Amino acid sequence: MTEVKLNNKVYNLDIDSGNSGKINSVEYSFEVLSEKNDNYIVKMNGKTFDIDVIEVDNNTKKIDLLINGTFQSFSIKNDFDILISKLGYNKTKTDHSKLIKAPMPGLVHAINVEVGDSIIENQKILILEAMKMENIIKSKASGIVKEIKVNVGDSVNKDEILVVLE
Repeated sequence: MTEVKLNNKVYNLDIDSGNSGKINSVEYSFEVLSEKNDNYIVKMNGKTFDIDVIEVDNNTKKIDLLINGTFQSFSIKNDFDILISKLGYNKTKTDHSKLIKAPMPGLVHAINVEVGDSIIENQKILILEAMKMENIIKSKASGIVKEIKVNVGDSVNKDEILVVLE
């Protein structure tokens, strides 16, 4: 499955090994009539499209095309990209925060600090179980534990505040 975003609308593509597939579960078939440099003439479900590839950015997975003379910009996510996004790993993390947040959804397996404890940067704060793996959550800053917002056995969401430091 591939996810394509165009004009803030998401399309789910499922392309088989031949010249057919599904767009949002609707069957389609296509045929490349001609291919020259970065220009393609494609017939899809009886309609012909003149497609010029303007730019392909493999790092951002963004593709800019001219389709029948109209500029279109697409962003593409494969299964791995979608999983990474769901787990929240595609967002930048704030360093040296006094809020210790869950980096992913999971279950609080153990808490290694108590309110009033003085902790140092990179100290093990708690263990979060996610996808049958134990993940050690460490502090990003030194401080004193002001509040513990979870208990062992709690289910937490990504970015949920677990511990607050002073």
